[in-house]
Amino acid sequence: MALSNTFRFGIVTAILLALVVVSRAQDPCGSLDRRALVFSGGGIKGAFEAGAAYHLIVHRACDFHDFSGISVGAINAAILAQALSSNDRETSHAALVVQAESLVNIWASLKSSRDIVKPRKLAGLRFAMFGTENFNDFSPLRRLLAANVSINKLAAGRPLRIGLTCFWDGTYQEVAAARGDFSVPKSRLLEYLYASSVLPVMGRMPRFASRDQEPDTHRVAQFGDASLRHVIPVASYFVVCSGSDCSRAKPAHELLQQLFVIATSPYVRGSDLLPVAHANYRRADTELITDGRKIMRRAIALMADTPFRTDLDFMLLANQWLAWREHSDSESALRAGTESASNATFAIATTFPLESYNREGLDSYAHSHPYRIGIVKPKEETADLADLLSFSPQMIRAQLLAGCLAADETMQSEFGLASLGSACADRFGNSRSQIAAIVRQR
Repeated sequence: MALSNTFRFGIVTAILLALVVVSRAQDPCGSLDRRALVFSGGGIKGAFEAGAAYHLIVHRACDFHDFSGISVGAINAAILAQALSSNDRETSHAALVVQAESLVNIWASLKSSRDIVKPRKLAGLRFAMFGTENFNDFSPLRRLLAANVSINKLAAGRPLRIGLTCFWDGTYQEVAAARGDFSVPKSRLLEYLYASSVLPVMGRMPRFASRDQEPDTHRVAQFGDASLRHVIPVASYFVVCSGSDCSRAKPAHELLQQLFVIATSPYVRGSDLLPVAHANYRRADTELITDGRKIMRRAIALMADTPFRTDLDFMLLANQWLAWREHSDSESALRAGTESASNATFAIATTFPLESYNREGLDSYAHSHPYRIGIVKPKEETADLADLLSFSPQMIRAQLLAGCLAADETMQSEFGLASLGSACADRFGNSRSQIAAIVRQR
């Protein structure tokens, strides 16, 4: 009898484990959910993002219906958002595959940093003596944007959101293009896209009127890289509420059920560990950095890492709050009955601190739901601060491969799917060693 009970317990346990495995191994891209793809910044790490996006779109057959980005990530997002929008699932995905191939090909076509930026003559001396505004000329980047981003295609494509910083008042702002509706004049959108990628002093920041100014004012402000405020533009996917007033992003996102985020630095929730990218930063046999140039790079890297982690921490915590409320709603419905729970739902909706765009309708009083989230991230730094403008073919190939493999790892670890790492090797290279070789170079 004891053996029989043990046997039965074993069978039940095996069934439960099998159910867990099956429920975990659910392809997020196999559903009819609407999903967004969010890009961060990082110069050469934009190639990492391109490789990751390629894996999700081409190898995993993920279709995306909304794109956001800052800095180089805004450029990647704009290229993909040009994919023709369609209600037919296969047509929609096929159009996005074309843009994913185009994105990778654009990155692969870059031969050197001069395809993006040109140093200005005697810029260092002029900066020290006269305070010249910028070290570099980014006119090659402007030409690249003009050649590869079409306003007409964006008007017929997927919703796009670009983050940037107003340098005068310090505000983080977003401009959007969604189904032909542009939040700024169409003729200026490429200027905003360019501004999102310009770091102060590194390049000359574009000037235009702030969207918050009164119509009769003619003052202009400088706008630059959004990473001064946010490194990953996820905040606008949540609606912050105070009492019954909820401040949505302007314009609001469309309805979405999934968020995929491509982060270009390692991230572990609850940790602020940021190892030095290169061992030769330190004095031999110590943990001391005594080269002033490396001290400055390290300090900037630490400062930039703070908003990066803050953005991801906020997204996960906000989503966790929504999941808690959803669980609480379910418990309330079981205890109190549907009618009472419905009344409680309306009451809580006026006091809960945030909502998402995963809801029955944007004007619905019903509670919104948490997103299904996937975060693509490298296990270790793939580029140092000094590498960010190193657009060499070798570095680009390594970044494309690293991004593809990181996305493959995410689909395995977060969604329980089988590895397609061989597809990354077939498309971008044969060995992980090329990544390590680039990272170790100094």
